[in-house]
Amino acid sequence: MVTLKDIAAEAGVSITTVSNVVHKRSNRVSPEMVEKIWAIIEREHYVPSMTARTLANDDSSIIGMITHLTPLNTGSTMSDPFLGTFVEGIESRTREEGYFLMIRSVEDARALESLSRSWRLSGLILTGMFRDEFFLSAQKLGIPIVLIDSYVDQPELCSIGLEDEKGGYLATRHLLENGHRVIAFASPSIRSGGVVDKRLQGYRRALAEFGVAFDPSLVFTQEISVEEGRRLGRRLGEKPEITGIFASADILAAGIMAGLREKGLDIPRDKSIVGFDDNYLCRLTHPTLTTIHQDAEQKGVLATDMIVAQLRNQPIENRSIILPVSLVERDSVRNLNEQKRIELKKGIIFDLDGVLLSTDDKHYEAWKSIADDLGIPFDRQINNRLRGVSRMQSLEIVLEQASRPFSREEKEALAERKNERYRALLQSLTPAAVSPEVRETLALLKARGKKLAIGSSSKNTKLILRLTGLDGFFDAISDGTNITRSKPDPEVFLKAADFLALKPEDCCVIEDAVAGIDAANAGGFLSIGIGDAASYDKAAISIRSLVELPELV
Repeated sequence: MVTLKDIAAEAGVSITTVSNVVHKRSNRVSPEMVEKIWAIIEREHYVPSMTARTLANDDSSIIGMITHLTPLNTGSTMSDPFLGTFVEGIESRTREEGYFLMIRSVEDARALESLSRSWRLSGLILTGMFRDEFFLSAQKLGIPIVLIDSYVDQPELCSIGLEDEKGGYLATRHLLENGHRVIAFASPSIRSGGVVDKRLQGYRRALAEFGVAFDPSLVFTQEISVEEGRRLGRRLGEKPEITGIFASADILAAGIMAGLREKGLDIPRDKSIVGFDDNYLCRLTHPTLTTIHQDAEQKGVLATDMIVAQLRNQPIENRSIILPVSLVERDSVRNLNEQKRIELKKGIIFDLDGVLLSTDDKHYEAWKSIADDLGIPFDRQINNRLRGVSRMQSLEIVLEQASRPFSREEKEALAERKNERYRALLQSLTPAAVSPEVRETLALLKARGKKLAIGSSSKNTKLILRLTGLDGFFDAISDGTNITRSKPDPEVFLKAADFLALKPEDCCVIEDAVAGIDAANAGGFLSIGIGDAASYDKAAISIRSLVELPELV
């Protein structure tokens, strides 16, 4: 194995010169010699002896990343994805700068002193510090220190923090803006002046801003882990008065969501939740988690830069860095304000096909038979484009791939032929085509005094309602027989509201097609998307099935 002495002999320089080049102290060595020495090192695959390096320089080039927190139940802090991302930033930068990284959880000051002496640590990155015996012992070690997420008022020390209070405020305000008033605060143990305390202060500031009194019984503390979060989720699932939850860490939020599901609750229908960190868990939970974003990797990179600058006696322009936070909206918060808007609605207008029942297969069969007669390609994808539009507009879509143009008279004949075939297929409809849940939903809405109407472009609406036994549920029917313009024009819904003797603002519209949602919005109705339209961002409210409607109204 090649040694420094061998490299020095071949390069014709002293061992000290080679050592300086290896340890990046080559300011007094010519660039040509530096290049020559590195060429020999790379050719011979020389690796410095860590033991020799430490003994010679009283410096191991090891930077310690120390957490002063060891969970009692899990025994590990590394399960938190936030910490993993933070360490990733430190590790990549230490490697770039020629240093090594040690990661340890240390419980007390004596253990920290022993660790530092045994490994001759070059510097320390300390997380979550307070002005206590542990912190004072770290200062006495006489090595560079960078504090992370530590509210220790000591300007001469390097520190990197976060807008923790603002993050707590943004998370809680988002829940409040969405109509939630009983909001739980979930976190690890709260110590005055620490990160969690700052986030709690933000929570309290948002409550005060909305005139909601702070209730200490809504503060829940436990360790940071998925399993602990699951336990808390099960507890919160037994408290129906709580509609919103702010969890001070994403890993805790993910556990709470799992616990709530174990209790049979739905997120966000039954409980809404906001996390903190914006790590990869947010995109793996179902639904995806609304959270407060922080750049954990950047925090690790900046911490390493500060340590390295101290070790190399380089100037540090800003010894106290506060990184920004921001709200990232995903799918875990329900807007209760929209629910209140629905409660005030006197009328509910339903599209028919795709909402109350489905005759999509019969439409498909009828249109395909027409296309087959004409030798025109027709498939399910084309059929999906016909949803929510008039018969003549549907025909235009079907004829897009025709080999010749068709006259107006031909088109009218084709449309009538399609309708005759469709009506023939409809004759097989029975009340069994409508699910019991749909009938129960309509009955509940009627019992609560809501006026119900149909708003459908189909000219076969009355036939379908009669065959399925739904006609008795509705106070008004607006369909293709009394309109001149189809969706996305709002005429069919405007006439339905007029038949109910209600204004559009007093009605909501349930639609499964994008064209129907656009029509409802254009007419001034509250639009509720279901089926394909549930994912349409212009739908004011989205539901998965009609079963959810009685809960809203």
